[in-house]
Amino acid sequence: MGSTSDWDVMQHCVQTLEQLGIANERRAISAHRTPDLVIDYCRSADARGLKVIIAAAGGAAHLAGVAAALTQLPAGCRAVFLKFDVEGYKHAEIAELFGCSVGNSKSQLHKARRKLRRLLKLSGHKKAHKARR
Repeated sequence: MGSTSDWDVMQHCVQTLEQLGIANERRAISAHRTPDLVIDYCRSADARGLKVIIAAAGGAAHLAGVAAALTQLPAGCRAVFLKFDVEGYKHAEIAELFGCSVGNSKSQLHKARRKLRRLLKLSGHKKAHKARR
């Protein structure tokens, strides 16, 4: 959820999951105040065995769109996008890190950005900004 003030609504979701015997995590993470934490949370979802992320936030609810977009990227595209656009790596560094060519790194980044724009548009964002080049 975007903040602890969303708990009044989200507690019903947690109660339903628990009644159904479904293990769950609950976190208050803001896509605006702590975007790095949202990215880390989504990046590590597979490793923690998460199958579904239910994201809810009131007001300016970007959390659901960001979480959905990041978790829907193919692993290779997501890794290159996070290294380049979030962590500031250069293409040559990414290529060396992942054992691929610079061209492949650029291709993966292009695919990730294109898919993120499409996913963010589908999630209801009026304007999906182009990532820096």
